[in-house]
Amino acid sequence: MPQLVKKRRSGWAVLAAGALVASLLAVSAGPAGAAEVKAGDDNEASPGNEAPFSACVGDAVEAPDPGFSDVPAGHAFAEVISCIAYYGITNGTGDGSTYSPNADVSRAQMALFLYRAAALMGVDLMGGDDDMMADYSDIGDVWEEAQNAIRALARNGILMGRGMGLFEPAADITRAEMAAALVALLDHTPGAPVHTDDDGLYELGDSADTAEAPDDWFGDVRASKPRAVDNAVAAAYELGVTQGYSDGTFKPDDSVSRGEMAAFITRTLAHSNLRPAGLTAQNVKGTITVSVRGDRDADFAPVPNRAVDAFKAAASETLLFTSAGKCNSRVSFVDGANRCEIDGADPVTQTDGNTRLAVLENDVIGDGLTVWVWHGEIGDEFSEGDWAYELAVEPHETTAAPSKAEVSDSLPDGITKARFGTTVTVTVQLKKDSGDDSGLGTAGGPDGVEYTVVINKYGKTDGTDPDPTADSAFATATETVKVADDGSAMFTLDAADANSNAVGNRVKVTYTITGAKGPTDLVPAEADPSEWFVDFTDEAAAVMTLKVEVAPYQEAPGAGETVGSAATVTATDQFGRPFRNAGIVLASDLNNNAGTPDAKRFTGSDGRVRIGYSYTGGADIETLTATYTPTAGTPVTGAGMAFWVTAWETTADNGGSQTSIDVLNVDVDADQVVVGTDTPMSVNYDSGDFFTVNDEPSSIAKFEEELAKVLEAKNKEGEGFNGDLTLSWQSYDHEDSADIASFVLVATLSSS
Repeated sequence: MPQLVKKRRSGWAVLAAGALVASLLAVSAGPAGAAEVKAGDDNEASPGNEAPFSACVGDAVEAPDPGFSDVPAGHAFAEVISCIAYYGITNGTGDGSTYSPNADVSRAQMALFLYRAAALMGVDLMGGDDDMMADYSDIGDVWEEAQNAIRALARNGILMGRGMGLFEPAADITRAEMAAALVALLDHTPGAPVHTDDDGLYELGDSADTAEAPDDWFGDVRASKPRAVDNAVAAAYELGVTQGYSDGTFKPDDSVSRGEMAAFITRTLAHSNLRPAGLTAQNVKGTITVSVRGDRDADFAPVPNRAVDAFKAAASETLLFTSAGKCNSRVSFVDGANRCEIDGADPVTQTDGNTRLAVLENDVIGDGLTVWVWHGEIGDEFSEGDWAYELAVEPHETTAAPSKAEVSDSLPDGITKARFGTTVTVTVQLKKDSGDDSGLGTAGGPDGVEYTVVINKYGKTDGTDPDPTADSAFATATETVKVADDGSAMFTLDAADANSNAVGNRVKVTYTITGAKGPTDLVPAEADPSEWFVDFTDEAAAVMTLKVEVAPYQEAPGAGETVGSAATVTATDQFGRPFRNAGIVLASDLNNNAGTPDAKRFTGSDGRVRIGYSYTGGADIETLTATYTPTAGTPVTGAGMAFWVTAWETTADNGGSQTSIDVLNVDVDADQVVVGTDTPMSVNYDSGDFFTVNDEPSSIAKFEEELAKVLEAKNKEGEGFNGDLTLSWQSYDHEDSADIASFVLVATLSSS
């Protein structure tokens, strides 16, 4: 049967794998900020061997407050102190009511922390080399557990004395000693990515055969400490155990506070297989790892052969269970064969107490998922109120390779002209089919993606545009641009006015992008140089475009009634800038329109003017046309549609259902869709409804996102739109706000 503890964990309180490590890396013993750690010649550094999981999840951070009066909620080290208290690594100070987070850690205390942590991390300290253990003459007055810890750690080469037969138990542990001891502990930890070479120096990696020496290091450690210490501190940095100060130093001789030590210890625990008692789950880039452990008294031993089931739903969903308490169709299984049921296809925990669930693809996650994990016996079914471990899964990075390269510039859409003296930025963006365009290039690295850009400039002084097919370039330049980690490469275009005292100068700047070099050979689609260009000019500004905007929908008046409405018209010039003081006339295509003004209204400094008019008639689609007529030249027009709607009604004939009907517009703020052909109608939806988008169960956020995306393309392409945008529904009742309807959206773009 499902576990009997009747409680749920807040998904947002559960740390995603690596989140604890990442958050603690921002905490150091001094000034805030990431250290400028040295890394070879390029002076760039990044911890390359951080633990993907954490030991501080579930009860380890959510258990009742350990009761330390000097560590209130919100304290910088509250979670990590709670974690090591949960695992019994610390019992506090004095009578146990305080922790003393600001007090420095002594070498004896450090030995005790390490000794207790080692037992939990699967490190056997019973053996070791007796020749390495000095007979420390100054530990006789130290309490017995600390003496045992000091001797065991020394025997295993984890924490040694300071020479001359002295351990100096009361002395403060230094940052360098702390780093060396923690890395030495990980060298003894099963599965940790730490190995030693023939010289006894640390190498990092999953396998000793492929491990490499840490290449990030601190200048002040390398200049002042032996090679072995420098190597250990560098390894601690790359493992994510510790970091330096904001000035790029490590300060190896500084002391360590008890609060900081809790952080260092938890980051070290993360490299082991330690997990809290019971069931926990962590997400790393869409793959969920589930862990089952025994109770605390049994040292959190892994529990193998436990069948694990998981189900998921969009993060925004709330109605996840039927009236009978069973999972409804809003949730789907993560692994196995059935929703909310333990079946023979569900994964089971291995000897390490862990099992991995199926990868959650980025396009499935959308704007986020909530995943519930539980375990039981074959045939058990999950019901509302049963215990489940709940975690939030945010959109994750994908390792998919880029599939295309796109070119854009900093000019507004549809604009190709720029004023002399301005700069235009061109961007080449590598794209993935998944929509996540991160991590596609390495700026400046030997494996980085780069392009060759050839820029040509053609000039005229008679007011006509240069013709690259007939004119010769007066300037040519070639440059190399590198793709950054976000998959983008940028370069700039500009042109100078040859004669600022004369009007009529034109410079056409064309560019070609070729020669992709590096991990990808993708180049932007082939284009004639005349297609990739910017015209720099000194011509006077003139109205180029008019944009007409109205409300997403308006309620149609009753028969014979007249209502007021308005449209906003925006005028822009050939450079994409607002055009002020343009006289605009607004007209309607409907004969039943009353009082549409034919007098001019003038745009303001933002290029906008709001023009009011009145409407008489029923549900209809009205086309409003704005016109600007210059003193000389061709009039400029722009149009927009006004949807005068009535509500779609449930009747005995339709039973609250509608087959595919065209989507005309959407108002996501009002949760309302406009549908229809000649006669527009409005349909309301809310978060309590069910949504399917392109045959996949969906959240309301995904429903709105796909609706808006395809609608934008449809409006942009007009009659040339080849995609589909239709809506169907069942069980819809416009009069009942508590109604739960099912909406099916088909929203696709043509692949042509």
